[in-house]
Amino acid sequence: MEPGRWPYPVRIVVRIYSGCFALAAGIWFVIMCIRSLLSGRSLEGVWARFGRGASLSRAPKHAVWLHAVSAGEVAATAIMIPVLRASLGSDVPIVLSTATHSGMQMAEKRLGQGVTLIHAPLDLPRVTRRFVARLEPALLAVAEIEIWPNLFRAAVQGGVPLMVYNARLPDRDWKRYSRFRWIFAPVLSGVRLIAAQSAEDASRYCDIGAATDRVLVAGNIKNDQEFVTGKSLFPDFGHRPVILLASSHPGEEEMLLESVGRGGACLVIAPRHITRADRIAGMARRAGFSVALRSGWGDHERMVTEDVMILDTFGEMMQAAERACCVVMGGSFSKRVQGHNPMEAAASGRAVIMGPCMDNFRESRDALVAGGAAVVVSGQIQLAGAIRHWLQHPGEAEAAGQRARAVLESLRGASRRTAELMANLAYGRKKFDSCHRRG
Repeated sequence: MEPGRWPYPVRIVVRIYSGCFALAAGIWFVIMCIRSLLSGRSLEGVWARFGRGASLSRAPKHAVWLHAVSAGEVAATAIMIPVLRASLGSDVPIVLSTATHSGMQMAEKRLGQGVTLIHAPLDLPRVTRRFVARLEPALLAVAEIEIWPNLFRAAVQGGVPLMVYNARLPDRDWKRYSRFRWIFAPVLSGVRLIAAQSAEDASRYCDIGAATDRVLVAGNIKNDQEFVTGKSLFPDFGHRPVILLASSHPGEEEMLLESVGRGGACLVIAPRHITRADRIAGMARRAGFSVALRSGWGDHERMVTEDVMILDTFGEMMQAAERACCVVMGGSFSKRVQGHNPMEAAASGRAVIMGPCMDNFRESRDALVAGGAAVVVSGQIQLAGAIRHWLQHPGEAEAAGQRARAVLESLRGASRRTAELMANLAYGRKKFDSCHRRG
């Protein structure tokens, strides 16, 4: 089948999808207009999603176009861009598009000069064709799990090489896409290369219709993140062991408190959203725990004597992890969240405890468990047992932490591999031989 020429049933389905998308976009536009009138905010970002206004017109032609839909994808892309710049050379322009306000904020914060930021196109035929025609990119590379039929088709029909990088398919998406393989196979037929995070992700992309000879394993770019430490700036806990709950969500704080109880260890809770800090503090106090908020402390002001410290500040979780006996990963007990990156704990050289819901970080979870650096627990009873074990055997916890750091080091290199693949696809550079094709 010729890429971009889909079977008639697929064309019908995509037309229906495009019609529904257009209706939703129209409603969204009206809502944003009303908000603009009430708040006085500019509609520039809204118009930009349709390919209108100054945002797209300022973007350079013949660039490498990276599409990262939201903050998580932008964060991974930001890790790779310096490596990509080194691979491409300083004269090759890079354009990054993102579809959310949080993604744009992340991009503005993490990316410097040399990268042009634009608002991502709405996935409508005329809009996507307008973007492709205006940019004439040397490559369109889409991050992780985004499959946009009209954008993909516009790129293919415009003669633009199309790639999916840092590709992954969590259980929920894989199961849903697999039911409609007859749709996704034609859509993916125009993709020249899929650089998957793991062998399992590669297999799943093939399951939903990607050609096996166009899918390879490049690794997870997020493993190349340089984690910032600063142990000397963090308060002291004396001789008490410390348990860190990292990036916690509602319900997980209660589970940790009930698992550990009062006395002995100090519990450090780093909520995913620090706006919840006061509520967590109130809940802990009602349960009989003494509580300190990190914002109320100076550096080394005094020794922490409270049962619980809550991190209601930014950028200090690594410092807390370095003081901990072990780290409990937040989000890993939530079916909705499906975990957060455990490699931050691994970088600090700490043993890791994870719940059963880590679908977003399957590769990291499996590597840490296989390396003897982490354990997976199913609920509160097992969580309490795992924490008790590490507290009673600090030497084992320390050894597990060292193994965690070694596992992380073994998984690095995805940024370099992905960057060289992009350069090759866009400009015919030499292929990167250490990437391996599925099977």
